[in-house]
Amino acid sequence: MSSCFYVCQQVLNPFYIFQLFSVCLWFSEDYKEYAFAIIIMSIISISLTVYDLREVSFSINSMVS
Repeated sequence: MSSCFYVCQQVLNPFYIFQLFSVCLWFSEDYKEYAFAIIIMSIISISLTVYDLREVSFSINSMVS
Protein backbone atom coordinates (compact mmCIF):
# COMPACT_ATOMS: atom_id res chain seq x y z
CA MET A 1 0.00 0.00 0.00
CA SER A 2 1.17 3.51 -0.65
CA SER A 3 2.31 6.01 1.93
CA CYS A 4 -0.51 8.32 0.88
CA PHE A 5 -3.05 5.71 1.99
CA TYR A 6 -1.41 5.41 5.41
CA VAL A 7 -1.21 9.18 5.83
CA CYS A 8 -4.88 9.61 4.94
CA GLN A 9 -5.81 6.81 7.29
CA GLN A 10 -3.93 8.48 10.14
CA VAL A 11 -5.14 12.02 9.44
CA LEU A 12 -8.76 10.85 9.46
CA ASN A 13 -8.25 9.28 12.88
CA PRO A 14 -10.63 10.95 15.41
CA PHE A 15 -7.68 11.99 17.58
CA TYR A 16 -6.16 14.08 14.79
CA ILE A 17 -9.54 15.58 13.93
CA PHE A 18 -9.71 16.69 17.57
CA GLN A 19 -6.16 18.03 17.25
CA LEU A 20 -7.26 20.07 14.23
CA PHE A 21 -10.12 21.53 16.28
CA SER A 22 -7.63 22.33 19.07
CA VAL A 23 -5.28 24.07 16.64
CA CYS A 24 -8.15 26.20 15.32
CA LEU A 25 -9.13 27.06 18.87
CA TRP A 26 -5.59 28.00 19.91
CA PHE A 27 -5.16 30.17 16.81
CA SER A 28 -8.48 31.92 17.43
CA GLU A 29 -7.42 32.67 21.00
CA ASP A 30 -4.05 33.96 19.74
CA TYR A 31 -2.02 31.19 21.40
CA LYS A 32 0.16 30.56 18.38
CA GLU A 33 2.90 28.78 20.33
CA TYR A 34 0.50 26.06 21.51
CA ALA A 35 -1.00 25.70 18.04
CA PHE A 36 2.42 25.32 16.43
CA ALA A 37 3.46 22.83 19.12
CA ILE A 38 0.39 20.69 18.40
CA ILE A 39 1.04 20.89 14.65
CA ILE A 40 4.69 19.86 15.01
CA MET A 41 3.93 17.01 17.42
CA SER A 42 1.10 15.75 15.19
CA ILE A 43 3.29 15.80 12.09
CA ILE A 44 6.04 13.90 13.90
CA SER A 45 3.56 11.39 15.31
CA ILE A 46 1.87 10.78 11.94
CA SER A 47 5.25 10.45 10.21
CA LEU A 48 6.54 7.91 12.71
CA THR A 49 3.31 5.91 12.60
CA VAL A 50 3.32 5.82 8.79
CA TYR A 51 6.98 4.80 8.78
CA ASP A 52 6.25 2.00 11.26
CA LEU A 53 3.21 0.79 9.30
CA ARG A 54 5.23 0.67 6.07
CA GLU A 55 8.04 -1.26 7.74
CA VAL A 56 5.61 -3.80 9.18
CA SER A 57 3.84 -4.07 5.83
CA PHE A 58 7.12 -4.76 4.02
CA SER A 59 8.11 -7.28 6.69
CA ILE A 60 4.83 -9.16 6.42
CA ASN A 61 5.01 -9.05 2.63
CA SER A 62 8.51 -10.53 2.65
CA MET A 63 7.38 -13.33 5.01
CA VAL A 64 4.56 -14.25 2.66
CA SER A 65 6.76 -14.32 -0.43
